[in-house]
Amino acid sequence: MNIAAQICGLSILGMLIFFYLSQQKVDFKNSRIFIISVFADVVCLLLDIISIWAIRATPSAWSDRTLSIFSESPVVMEYITPIICKLYLISLVVISYFGFVYAVSLMPIIEKNSRRIDNIAISICAIACTLISVVKVEYKADRLSTYSYGSACALTYIFASAFMIMTFAVTLIYHKSLVKGVFPTIAFWIAFEVVCTVIQLWFPQLLLVGFASAMGLAVAYLELENPGLQTDKISGLFNMTTLQMYLNDFYRKDLPFSYIIIRLVYDIALPPDRNGSDMRIVASLLKKTKQAKAFYIGQSEFMLIFRDSEVAEKKASSINSIMDTLCKNNGKSFIEILETDGRRASSISEIMEMTSQISSNSKYSDISIYRITDDNYTKFRQEKIIAREIDDALAEDRVEAFFQPIYSINEDTFSGAEALARIRKKDGSIMPPAMFIPVAEKTGQVTKIGDRMFKKTLDILKNGGVRELGVQFIDVNLSVLQCDDNTLAVRYINAIHRANIPPQMFCFEITETAMIENRENLLYNLNLFKEAGCSCSLDDFGNGESNLNYVINMPIDFIKADRSMVVEYTSSNRVSLIMDLMVRMAKGLSLKIVAEGVEADKDLNAMKNLKIDYIQGYYFSKPLSRDDYISFLQKNNRQKQE
Repeated sequence: MNIAAQICGLSILGMLIFFYLSQQKVDFKNSRIFIISVFADVVCLLLDIISIWAIRATPSAWSDRTLSIFSESPVVMEYITPIICKLYLISLVVISYFGFVYAVSLMPIIEKNSRRIDNIAISICAIACTLISVVKVEYKADRLSTYSYGSACALTYIFASAFMIMTFAVTLIYHKSLVKGVFPTIAFWIAFEVVCTVIQLWFPQLLLVGFASAMGLAVAYLELENPGLQTDKISGLFNMTTLQMYLNDFYRKDLPFSYIIIRLVYDIALPPDRNGSDMRIVASLLKKTKQAKAFYIGQSEFMLIFRDSEVAEKKASSINSIMDTLCKNNGKSFIEILETDGRRASSISEIMEMTSQISSNSKYSDISIYRITDDNYTKFRQEKIIAREIDDALAEDRVEAFFQPIYSINEDTFSGAEALARIRKKDGSIMPPAMFIPVAEKTGQVTKIGDRMFKKTLDILKNGGVRELGVQFIDVNLSVLQCDDNTLAVRYINAIHRANIPPQMFCFEITETAMIENRENLLYNLNLFKEAGCSCSLDDFGNGESNLNYVINMPIDFIKADRSMVVEYTSSNRVSLIMDLMVRMAKGLSLKIVAEGVEADKDLNAMKNLKIDYIQGYYFSKPLSRDDYISFLQKNNRQKQE
């Protein structure tokens, strides 16, 4: 009998079943359909072999009846053989049906629509099976080949081809949004079956259709369904790709779920865990958690997915206790995040972005559990909207420089200003800096805003005529992220030289936070600014983690007294004493002092009596747009010059 292809197909499917069932896996819908398809193909190949045997055992199939196995009892086989042949043909249609529903299960289709498509497909399959069972099948055997033909075979080819066309069509429609590897795998499967079918039509003795399905399933296993592809090699837990597919199932089916995220935090003073032993210990612990699937999502971070929120609540406490003991014994820290209603997130990407933000910005505590609330979602989504607004504003040149005049007490003129970032919305209103600056600092957009503010300041100094109106310097704020860029000073100094602006016109303003967090790169940049002739200023002095050593050792020319100290100077003896000492220290170090936030006569007079050098605040002016600032200088400084 010509059953070599069928034996090869069964061997392939046997190996698939062995490897598939011996590995841990996530219970995806597509995985269930896949393994059902494998067993269905086993049945199909067995029916193929049995049908060949039955045909060869039927005397009427032979031109020379003496060659039939049961030449002595032809009546029995004349009834049995058509039934077996039709069962085999039906199994071919069923395999094509499973191929279609498997492809649909891989598509980004919501569950309701997926069920509707499945119902249509099973109706077509039922019609095909019914028609094949009632029409005539014929068969033929000779010394070299054995095959069936006739109306039943024609219907089988028609319906199987229809399912293949439907499979390719649905894959083609969604191919741009499919997981990597799905489209080429499905395309190869269909192409291989088409080629084998055509070969069998031309050469009936080559029974390749069942083998083609086995090969298609083998490729699907290697590319899409191999449980080994779902597992992280180091931790032994399911990987990030599998997590995305798993959560996508919950979203498609509109099912509730809860999750716990655990992130290990390594002390940089300790040697790195190069072998991942700590990670494997945690992975082993989480893998044993009942009623949950455990995933490793990278960067020493793990995620447990629960279907029951009450179970998640209970497990969070027990895991926290175990992790606390484990990390203390190993000199490490961790953060644990609990979300009992994962569907509050609009998408998987929102879950990952928000938890990553929480994990990065939280203070690590080994005894507390960070619980995600509605406020977290509200804040996160508002920040996303603001971040998009910042991007749009940068692209459309709606980031504007406003200038707050700085009054020189000694010169009785507005000799300086501070450049302050503002975003003008599309409707013409101004977005408050307190709304977008914290977001820009989180997202890193603050560096682009800083660069834009420098360019705007450069422009007003070059083209605004402010130097002729008595302006001697403009403060440009540097963010913490900008201070960590060791190319910053070189880029800015080169731009100043190209614009032919005196470097003395620029005062680069930093905060105490920048001094603490980025000291090495900050010193490098400030020294280059100083060497070029620019000046440097320390903002909000007295309001941060003040350290006099910073002031003594940093190359600064100005210190800015924080608004809270200025306002409380006349009402608090303690603040008064601190301000007096600060002024004496600054004078001794030849530093100029700017009093920020001056709004009342009593504050202005107090700062004058304290011999402060410069005044900045609403007493003289709020921050002004470029044109309004120039008008302000024309009105105030020109009169003084005259």
